[in-house]
Amino acid sequence: MDKIEYLDFFGLKLSVFNVSELLEYIKGIIKKESKVICYGYSFGTIPYFKNYPEIAIYANQFDVSVIDGRGLFLLAKLLGTPIKSDLSIPVMVDLLLKMADENRFSIMLLGAKEAINKKGSENLKLKFPNARILPGIHGYFKENEEIEIVTNINLLQPDILLIGISSPKKEKFAFQYKEELDAKIIIPCGGVIDILAGHKKRIPKIIKKSGLAWLYRFTQEPKRLFRDSIINSLSVVFLMIPSLIFRRYILRKSFSIPQFYNKNCEAPIK
Repeated sequence: MDKIEYLDFFGLKLSVFNVSELLEYIKGIIKKESKVICYGYSFGTIPYFKNYPEIAIYANQFDVSVIDGRGLFLLAKLLGTPIKSDLSIPVMVDLLLKMADENRFSIMLLGAKEAINKKGSENLKLKFPNARILPGIHGYFKENEEIEIVTNINLLQPDILLIGISSPKKEKFAFQYKEELDAKIIIPCGGVIDILAGHKKRIPKIIKKSGLAWLYRFTQEPKRLFRDSIINSLSVVFLMIPSLIFRRYILRKSFSIPQFYNKNCEAPIK
């Protein structure tokens, strides 16, 4: 498969694919030594546009955009959007790790604390012995160290680079250094490295399907995730969605999710 199609979901770039199509596409990218960035939108991410409009600007130029959360998938389906899959970033990573094991692809972890990054890499070596697990790099680096980080990544040339850094740093790093990075599949993946290291628990499938992943994450880290899991999700459900429905389906006017959170956010889809 040479290309993943996408659509404009009220100002968000969402890719249209089924899982087998996506895996075929990614395998082709690695074997052709091309390069793509895979990203995930969720109810937790969207409210960040208010203070960090660059997230939408960067993400709308990434190559593949999945729905990283059941809530956004259900909203898209409710509004008749022809989305085929609710594949989340953590599940995508799992599938790519299996692919790497089957094809001897190389993987590098960029992010998390040094000890967690190291443990994540060690766990991958045990679970996926045929994949080439490269030495990782922790995510606590300063902006003036980024060129050195890129250089170190390029020395090892990973097929798959997982960027486990918080927003908006991970989006900015992926966008800014895409052309310089000698990595084929670049995935800003947030807390996935913590999960791979066993530092955080994986969300059970039944909770994901019910749309309560945000609540599950909150119960694990209530103090740190209060804004992300509670405030952000509530702002989407009780502010953004009613405004979208009222403006688009009652007033019959256009609606942009990025501009709802930041009226100056011009995020063209490319």
